[in-house]
Amino acid sequence: MRLSKLTKKGVSVALALSMVVAGTAGMTQKASAAKKFKTYVMFADDKWKVTANMNTAKGEYDSPKTIKAKKGTQNVSMTLTKSKLKTGAKEKTSKASVFCVDIENAMKTYKPSQIKISKVKIYVDGKAIKVKANKLKQGYLEKDQKNNKFRLEIFNVYGKGGTGAKKANYPVDPNKLKFKKSLKVSFKLTFKK
Repeated sequence: MRLSKLTKKGVSVALALSMVVAGTAGMTQKASAAKKFKTYVMFADDKWKVTANMNTAKGEYDSPKTIKAKKGTQNVSMTLTKSKLKTGAKEKTSKASVFCVDIENAMKTYKPSQIKISKVKIYVDGKAIKVKANKLKQGYLEKDQKNNKFRLEIFNVYGKGGTGAKKANYPVDPNKLKFKKSLKVSFKLTFKK
């Protein structure tokens, strides 16, 4: 009988220790959550002569931005400058086939429902163009690729968001994204916990 009481005490102590260890591991994981996210613009015209460099494997981007990963709202503004593009700096831009913003590794820290992009504005060579906000797509749009990127899909004939599927669904006219000097996107970004 005494042995079984000792055994029970031993099991209780072992369980308590395992819960402390598990709790500490959880705290370590939260403490190591990202403090910043790399963000970049994806752009390609329909002839693929003018493109933004977005080689994520090598960490090469034509419009990189580092944003805070903390809870709250921040204003983000990103500009592609044509003369600085690695591909197509001297080419004439045709209508867009891809125009998105990706926030790398956001899905490692937040759920899609905890991220919201609003107040999207687009400027082509400094001139504001009309954006149908209700047609924009955002979220973890390419889950099947397990890339952990939260995406704002402004226009994408290849994408999962459907912004390039039918003309009626276009948030922005792809013909109006032909830029000579610069293409700018600005928005409010909110992280909720």
